[in-house]
Amino acid sequence: MNYSIKGKTILLSVISYLVLYGLSSFIFPFWISMALFLTCFAFFQFVEKISDYIAFRELSFLVACIQLLAGSLIAFYIVDPDPVFMPEGTPEEYFSYAIPGVSLFGFGMLIINPRITDKVLLEKTPELYDLSAISIRLVLIGLVAAPLSFVLPKTIAYFFNILSYLSFVGGFMLVFTKHPAKWLWILVAFSPTILNALSGAIFYLVIIWLAFLFLYFFIKWDLSFGKRILVVLTGIILIMALDTSKNAYREMVLRGGEYSDQLAINKLGVFIDVYFDNFRISNLTSEGNLSGRTTRMNQGAVVTWVMNHVPQYEPYAEGLTIYRSFESAILPRFIKPDKMIAGGQENYENFTGRYIGGTSINISLLGEGYANFGYFGGILFMLVVGMSYSIIYRSISNYSINHPIYVYFISFLLIYTIKAEDDLMTPLNHFVKAGIVFLIFNQFYFKELIRKYRIPGSSVD
Repeated sequence: MNYSIKGKTILLSVISYLVLYGLSSFIFPFWISMALFLTCFAFFQFVEKISDYIAFRELSFLVACIQLLAGSLIAFYIVDPDPVFMPEGTPEEYFSYAIPGVSLFGFGMLIINPRITDKVLLEKTPELYDLSAISIRLVLIGLVAAPLSFVLPKTIAYFFNILSYLSFVGGFMLVFTKHPAKWLWILVAFSPTILNALSGAIFYLVIIWLAFLFLYFFIKWDLSFGKRILVVLTGIILIMALDTSKNAYREMVLRGGEYSDQLAINKLGVFIDVYFDNFRISNLTSEGNLSGRTTRMNQGAVVTWVMNHVPQYEPYAEGLTIYRSFESAILPRFIKPDKMIAGGQENYENFTGRYIGGTSINISLLGEGYANFGYFGGILFMLVVGMSYSIIYRSISNYSINHPIYVYFISFLLIYTIKAEDDLMTPLNHFVKAGIVFLIFNQFYFKELIRKYRIPGSSVD
């Protein structure tokens, strides 16, 4: 499969860029406005490709453009974020690094492609397997594993948490079935994560898994280009409304809140009320909410802190964090007790000189690249990481040519590649651990399951 960029995508990107640049009254230099063009291009390229294959690479590039380019552009020139999260240095210093870094990350992600598109493989799976039977069993396995991940010892709980993700794989398979209750089963597959999000008021995992679900639906639906734009824009607006309402919801349901002692299912009604109370244009575009949203989407601010701290106060790591990421992902803690913990706290505190207090924050791949190798090395690091993701995707997809059902596990293994705020440790740690879970699960159960439910006389050819 050769990667293509259609003229329609370029034309729409240019038009959108010119309109947005004009609406901004040309307040930032032309070359910095390329951050805006890249974001427009990533959006339309994502919309273009979502009917062809599981476009997680385009989604990852789009999220990186939004958080590392567009968000930073807004924070530097248009809307002031929270003073605590103000970017440091000049826009010229940051964007001279971020624009080529994010561009090469996207180039690396998109340049290496499978031999056959996922759409061909996904559409073949109902002809080869009883997908309904297989998918429901995966959903049930995930539902059993989910509560166990909360009560088992920490050493193995993480693996059961990954095993619970099989319910999502089953949900994705259901998209391509004719099961009469598939919508109900998809809801069941997502219910533990939804309830957990309602209980803890942390929604990013739900958003990521729902995004992957819609990537499968887009392949199934085969919508026109215009309808795809409409659906994606609707999704963005819904996420904006969630972002606007989550703080009010947290105040009501977390410790000390009016509904803090309620069960997760009871908090659903509270969430719906809060969500629709905030689902108004006046709320979405109010100065306070715009400032808060700019703060949360401006991952570039953290990168500017890294650029101002390294090497003046902290020497370049020269690959140490990358080595430690591989070490921590591969070695169990009883062999390496002091290995890194996924989440980014260590890198954040070392390379920004700041300390985390009750919040989750990371330096991103762009920040980690600079912290290790400086300007040119950081840009090259982004290219290498993008290509690495693409090579892994190509390997899984090419293996699925002879075993099409395995294409559903792409999201299971690569779910964390679409989070622009994460450093290398988070996606690498998940990929290694999920790979181990998948290999064991496949060897001792899944191979026999798909053999049992293979449709007699069916052929991959």
